[in-house]
Amino acid sequence: MRHELVPRWSAPAIYLSILRNLLRPGDAGWLLGHRLVEQVGGGRWRGGSRRLRLRHPRARRSIEVLVDRQVGGLGSYYEIFDEEVYCRRADFVPQRGWLVVDIGANIGIFSMFCGHLVGEAGRIVAVEPVPETHRVLLANLDGLPAEVHCVEVACGAERGRAQVVFHPGRSTTASIATGDADGAAERRDVEVRTLDQVTDDAVGGADIDLLKIDVEGTEVGVLEGGVGVLARVSRVVVEADAATSAAVSEVLLRAGLHPVHRVSDVWTAGNDVLYFRR
Repeated sequence: MRHELVPRWSAPAIYLSILRNLLRPGDAGWLLGHRLVEQVGGGRWRGGSRRLRLRHPRARRSIEVLVDRQVGGLGSYYEIFDEEVYCRRADFVPQRGWLVVDIGANIGIFSMFCGHLVGEAGRIVAVEPVPETHRVLLANLDGLPAEVHCVEVACGAERGRAQVVFHPGRSTTASIATGDADGAAERRDVEVRTLDQVTDDAVGGADIDLLKIDVEGTEVGVLEGGVGVLARVSRVVVEADAATSAAVSEVLLRAGLHPVHRVSDVWTAGNDVLYFRR
């Protein structure tokens, strides 16, 4: 297994990456005016929403991303399009006709990356529980060439309900509540379904080419609720921290998947992206 350590990402690098890939001059002015650097580093958007036109280098085309000040999430463009953190191996780059399941889809940046690569013959299942974020996800995936299923639930080990801690303007940090939230956070009561239930409803028992999971600490619960999925998936990429990485690997190994790559210190020290294959 290859182990890759990425240089620590900085807010200016993320900001410059997005500016470099914008295709409309007016969009750059909007970003400058509304302090994207603060948003990526933990601040909040200062006004409005806007559709930004950005490059999709692998698909050799442009995409339009709706950005909302109460949701945020644009910083993930850097990790997904520039750093390609979920497809550093060539055999993990989505191909025409693939079925991709995106758990923790946020505003849809990874689903957009995949949707233009899998094409009309491909399918995307995008799962995002926070209502505000899901609304932006729907807008961003509208018009993708792939068949798209957007599901407004959280994934867990069993069906039920849970509270998600949501920081307005920083939707990528949303997570299932495990204690008291800080003063800037809000809570959203959301439906929880298992990974098996979500995929069965969306695509039946179809084989899955790529499963991506980024759920801020509840990765093991997602996998435990996906026994059926893990029996028929070819590739899995999971973002996990030091507290969950070993347990995530154990579940995947038990399912007959094998580690093939690890990208370490993504965003923060100890935060890894784990690659497993059938």
